[in-house]
Amino acid sequence: MVKRPHPPTADRDDLSRDRADFTVEADGSLQAMGRAASALHDWLNARQLEAQVRYAVELSFDELVGNAIRHADPEHASPRVRFDVDVEDGHVGVVIEDDGAPFDPTRQPSPPAPTSLADAPPGGRGIAMVRKVARRFDYRRVDGRNRITLEIARGSLPRA
Repeated sequence: MVKRPHPPTADRDDLSRDRADFTVEADGSLQAMGRAASALHDWLNARQLEAQVRYAVELSFDELVGNAIRHADPEHASPRVRFDVDVEDGHVGVVIEDDGAPFDPTRQPSPPAPTSLADAPPGGRGIAMVRKVARRFDYRRVDGRNRITLEIARGSLPRA
């Protein structure tokens, strides 16, 4: 696992791989992802970001990095994943890249609302939750890698 804090950057549309405030890279093993999640959690708390923003960034990590690992190509059973965070005045930018099979979470339909708690299957709602907390949620396939870009507003987040 590689983690590096980076100096703050000027406004830009997308995070540069070299200019994020925080970067973590790891293989897709559960142990590496656990260490990466812990490092992200500690870094977010040290930045004293709003609780809702910390939650949204950690949710995005858990759900989207988890999807990258679960949907990995059998040839990439343990994909390399990179998670960049950039804190700006009005928002937090997140870029997630992996070398797994192409998977566009922005095209995944939201699951239907269950009619009762008993009818609600476990799981399958992570992408919908990320949609709720991100004001921008984009996907591109770049140089054989999945790239997801999120923008999470600072301040109040929409309620689910």
